[in-house]
Amino acid sequence: MLAQTVSDLMYENVVNCKSKMCGADEEDNVGRWERLLEDKDDVRVWKAVNWKGEYGYDQGKDEQCPSDEEFKKHFEAVLNPPDVVNLSHTDVTTITSVPVLDEPILPHQVSDQIKNMKVDNACGPDGLSPGVLSLLPAHWILTLPTLLNNVFLSGVYPDSWRRAKVFTKYKRGNMCDTNNYRGISVINAIAK
Repeated sequence: MLAQTVSDLMYENVVNCKSKMCGADEEDNVGRWERLLEDKDDVRVWKAVNWKGEYGYDQGKDEQCPSDEEFKKHFEAVLNPPDVVNLSHTDVTTITSVPVLDEPILPHQVSDQIKNMKVDNACGPDGLSPGVLSLLPAHWILTLPTLLNNVFLSGVYPDSWRRAKVFTKYKRGNMCDTNNYRGISVINAIAK
């Protein structure tokens, strides 16, 4: 009941705000308003109207968003900090053994993980959806543990598995500041 009242008040404010529009793009805005009002989707209304009730508000209109190069430099600096201490392998005096981590990966473990993967997640740089792994025949499921065990035994992680698509999501604050964005990476399904 309260939600419906709030929704009705919001649409009433949108209609009132519509009458205050001005500028060269007024006809385009009226068309957008009509579609917005017919849709009755609160999420779209909130995205289209700022807190002052102004329609067509573009948060980044006056601010220039960071370029791809600026994001690249920012994430390289954040994810690759300078080495504070350079340790050699001879400095390590204890070898810890964790049986769960030291045992070889078994086919049923790979099969269980494939079943637990979200099949509709985004594709990595290889373009394959995680759902593809669930379509693999049984002999491929038997091959994957061998591949993964060799990766861990050799200590050589394939270059293609290290690559990721990085997307940025604005958090809050100044849109020109790269620190106000969260980096979201998508890796190849097999590397998951």
